[in-house]
Amino acid sequence: MSSFTDKWRKMWAKRSGLFPMSADEQLDYVNGLREPENDFERSIMQYKCQMALCKKRTVFLLNLAAAVVLPFHALAARIASLFKRVGSEPVSAVYLKDLPLTYVQDSVKRKHPDLIQVSPGAGRYYGKNEARFVRGLIRKCRYPYLVYKTFVKLLSYGWTVKKYAPERIIVSNEFSFTSSALTAYCEGLGVSHTDVMHGEKILNMRDSFFRFTECYVWHEHYRTLFLKLRAFPDQFVIEMPEALRMDVGAAEDKTVDYTYYLGAETERELSVIRDVLDRLKDAGSSVAVRPHPRYSDAVSVKKLFEGFTVEDGSLPVNESVKRTAFPISKYSTVLLQAALNGNPIVIDDISDPELIANLKSADYIGFEIEHRLLSELIRNYSEKEQ
Repeated sequence: MSSFTDKWRKMWAKRSGLFPMSADEQLDYVNGLREPENDFERSIMQYKCQMALCKKRTVFLLNLAAAVVLPFHALAARIASLFKRVGSEPVSAVYLKDLPLTYVQDSVKRKHPDLIQVSPGAGRYYGKNEARFVRGLIRKCRYPYLVYKTFVKLLSYGWTVKKYAPERIIVSNEFSFTSSALTAYCEGLGVSHTDVMHGEKILNMRDSFFRFTECYVWHEHYRTLFLKLRAFPDQFVIEMPEALRMDVGAAEDKTVDYTYYLGAETERELSVIRDVLDRLKDAGSSVAVRPHPRYSDAVSVKKLFEGFTVEDGSLPVNESVKRTAFPISKYSTVLLQAALNGNPIVIDDISDPELIANLKSADYIGFEIEHRLLSELIRNYSEKEQ
């Protein structure tokens, strides 16, 4: 499956991977675009940034296909909506995302105790308001693919508004070039359009120019990052959600000196990690390894790290962090959670130096909060041995 995905990305993307362009190249492109005057132009600028990462033939084919499909899809959706009965179930807020409600900040939940979660594919409706909005977007935008993507999302928004009549629609879509246009749609109906952050962010121009009524981020670092990408400045609220909070324990709870949280490492990287952890273990430290639930081959990890404590899914990740004095990883949500909750962390800058250099240039938050480097730890142990 991963091989198919890689081939698909290579076919369509000009540059793929975690770092499609250098940070400087991305910022030069973002800053070379003019200042948007409204939400429609913000969507256009974000669209341009994302299409700059694709091959020209990809952009051409996407727009050609969208130009052909949009009229027929819009007509079919309009006719279907004329005969569709959408029951009324008013609530004050809807989280329109297939993610746990724990990603929605507590302050939002207190304002909306009747908040519900709805899958984006739960229903579709394309009424007069939605059709009028799309026609207006067509007049302002010469990119059929942008219009079509906005139209598709609008079907879900239209159904949500008609069924629930919410005061607020909550999403996690700062990466979508449709978001600013959809903010204009929502606010035109008197509905707040709120974004809640749901995953780690580094500098990537796909997250540029966006505007929501409010955008909740986990840390001041992310507000600064998005401003660098020219997102609308007066939208940010800094608040950590329940999904990121964890009890990292007190000093007396720490029974393991170091736990390495694996990701999608190559065999070579795993071998390097094994050698480094051996040195920590030889220096008298207690060391554990936790395979990634999706990317790690648990059997291979157990074999390679024989002699170490290898955790499994029976130990919850929050309990793993709670018992660990210093979590180690390169680029991990666990590392971020530990740091944001006050647990010191160690960044592995040994097993993949190129990745670490790229993360630094891309404003990875790990380097902005309290941390130690694995190379420093090894150097300190080596000096003590001499």
